Amino acid sequence: MLAFRNRANDQVWRDPAIVAEYSRAAELQLAEQAVLDLLEPTLPSMDMLDIGVGGGRTALHFAQRTRRYVGIDYSPEMIAACGARLRSAANIRFAVCDARELDGFAASSFDFILFSYNGIDYMSHLERLDAFAAVARICIRGGYFCFSSHNLRSLEAAKAHPITGSGYAIVNDGVHGGRLETYYVSPDEQLNQLSPWFNEIRVYDIDGERVTLQALGASCDPWLTFLCRAR
Repeated sequence: MLAFRNRANDQVWRDPAIVAEYSRAAELQLAEQAVLDLLEPTLPSMDMLDIGVGGGRTALHFAQRTRRYVGIDYSPEMIAACGARLRSAANIRFAVCDARELDGFAASSFDFILFSYNGIDYMSHLERLDAFAAVARICIRGGYFCFSSHNLRSLEAAKAHPITGSGYAIVNDGVHGGRLETYYVSPDEQLNQLSPWFNEIRVYDIDGERVTLQALGASCDPWLTFLCRAR
C-alpha cells in the first residue's frame, strides 16, 4: 500500500474519532441518490468497486443491490468499521487498498466504480491523474465512474486565494480541525482531466440536480458530482 505524500492527511483517516464519525454516517448525499436512481435498474447485473469506502456509508445502499461489490479504503481502521456494519458475503468484500495502486484488479473488472465524498481530493495533483488512469483500466468500456470533487469556483466566489493557478488549488479549508490539505478544481479543468479516459459526462450539484455542461462553468457549489463512462 502506498503512503500519502502528505502524512497529515494520512493520519486523519486513521484517527479513531474520525473513523467513529464516518462509521455513524448512513445517508446518501442527494447527488449520490440521483446516481443510484439512474443506475438502479442495472445494478443487479453490475460488478461494483467502491473506492474510499470509509466507514461504509455508501456500502449500506449499494452492496446488496449489485451482483458483486468490493469496498476498498487505504485506512485499515475504516475497513474494520465497514466489516462491523455490513458482513462480507459471497458477493460482498472489503479490503485495504490504495486508489493509486489498483494493480491487483484485472483490466475491465468492474461495471461501476464509485469514489464518493470528495475522497479523490486528498491526493496530490499527479496522484489524482494516476488514479483516473487506474480507474479507467479496471472499468469495462462503457462502464460508469462516479466521484465528487471540491469546486474551485466556490473558493473564488468566497474571494479566497488559490495556491496554484492551473485550474486547481490545494488549500487548508478548515475541515476536521484544519488538519487536511484539500484539492479544489475548476469545472473546466475537471472535464479536461477526465477527457483522456472518460466521456458522456453528467454532472450533479449538491442538491442532486443535473448541471448542463454549458452551465457548469458558472457553478459555485462547494462540490460537484461527476458521472462518466469509460472510453
